[in-house]
Amino acid sequence: MTAAVLKINTKRTSIFLLTVIGILPIMLFAILWGFIYRINIEIVILLSFVSLALYYLYWSIASIKLIGVKTWWLGLSLIWKVSIIAFVLITALQASMPTNIPDDGFYYLQTIKWANEEGIPLGVARFGFQYWQFSSWHVLQAVFNLSYFFGNQFNVLNGWIMIMFILSSTYNMNRAKINKQVYLVFGFFVVGMLQFFNTAPSPDLPVILLSLMVFKIFLFDERSNENFKLIVVLSLIAISIKISAFYLILFVIAFNYKLVLKDKRVIVIATIIGLLLISKSLITSGSLIFPFDLYTPKWANWTTDTKIIEASEVIKKSPFINDYSELINNLKITEKFSSWFNYKGYRGIVNKVWLSGIILLGLLALYSKSKKHLLLFLISLIHFVFLWVSAPYYRFAISIILINYFIIIDFLIGASLARYSKFLIPAGLLISGIWLTPVIHPIQKLSTNEIITISYPIKLEYLLTPTKPFISDTYEEKMFNGEAVFIPPGYHYAWDGPLPCVMRNHYERHTIKE
Repeated sequence: MTAAVLKINTKRTSIFLLTVIGILPIMLFAILWGFIYRINIEIVILLSFVSLALYYLYWSIASIKLIGVKTWWLGLSLIWKVSIIAFVLITALQASMPTNIPDDGFYYLQTIKWANEEGIPLGVARFGFQYWQFSSWHVLQAVFNLSYFFGNQFNVLNGWIMIMFILSSTYNMNRAKINKQVYLVFGFFVVGMLQFFNTAPSPDLPVILLSLMVFKIFLFDERSNENFKLIVVLSLIAISIKISAFYLILFVIAFNYKLVLKDKRVIVIATIIGLLLISKSLITSGSLIFPFDLYTPKWANWTTDTKIIEASEVIKKSPFINDYSELINNLKITEKFSSWFNYKGYRGIVNKVWLSGIILLGLLALYSKSKKHLLLFLISLIHFVFLWVSAPYYRFAISIILINYFIIIDFLIGASLARYSKFLIPAGLLISGIWLTPVIHPIQKLSTNEIITISYPIKLEYLLTPTKPFISDTYEEKMFNGEAVFIPPGYHYAWDGPLPCVMRNHYERHTIKE
């Protein structure tokens, strides 16, 4: 439907990418539906009839695409076939496993469940505001979780979009006659790393994958009207899922700024998404645009809204929040940067990797004299500054980190020895300096608030029954105000009050305005 509305040439676009952009009309319709009514079995029945009708109308296109997929598959070498099957199987198994991080049980699943039972406005109002996270991906997840068919079960969409990304990427590489096996090594690394996001309805994974699709079109495809429409649609879907993906607009402008205001259909879709984002902010915060000036740092790699703290009696009991806010607010910007840069553990390592990638990309742009490399470097730098001002959390930069290092590795694979040495020597000196920088302004951590991951063995039965319980069997049940609350074993927040639970008769909570 998206391709038909925007008049995208389906002959030149893979069926996998068409499937991904096809979530846009479903997403927009589900959001509008959720403002009026609950997102439950009724919308699934309606969408099923619409899907069957569209399938009948566009069968000729679908059949040609399926033949193309068959031809593509038969033309692959054995190692590529085995690798793709391994990628897809691992992803499917991982996506069908029980949820494995406490965040899922605390707010992801509850938010989606409330949308199923009450719709968006009332569902959000009934959910604890301090735990509230709601995006268009949660809405889409509410449509497809199928809990209204299977009771207290939950089906995850993240595995689906990951599989579409894998198939789309390998399909495009084969069409471009890129069959170097070294790329499979990088592919295994990326797929393996992103599996962490695959067992939950977290919106991080779709944003990362959609961003990588945007980067691919920007860096490797021609500047055609068709590709412009694709990059716009993918960017708008990512932005509607998470506002931290707003930097993708820079790629749209850099791709072909002359087309930005020409296509009226694109402008209409962008306007609708903008209005929905404003409506969401209005419902949750009472402001047309969520008041960023209210943000205050809780820790050097995260920010939290003071109004949220004030609204929650549970969080107000914690000295952890207040002490950190006071400590961080009294630091100079150089001290904050040093604290972020020298963060202990894996986060500090990722922070250094992030900054190193930007510097390496800048050197690459200097030596390659490529306009695309230069634009990617400038956008990466702008993105870093934007996140540093708002929330310099590594999860918001994973897609940029991956594409930066992919471009660098791709350059080194194809570069001559002389060009390689000119790039490597200054790069090695600069990166060595970054990683050997001493801790100038260490900040003592006032409290431990570590996330515990619950590990599950991969079992074939998870794949055969691709649904999982809302609350893991390993969670401990506790009673608050006569209602059951489930808490992961051995896990404790900085506060010790009640946590929300997935039940219709939830004890009353309200938004700030109420």
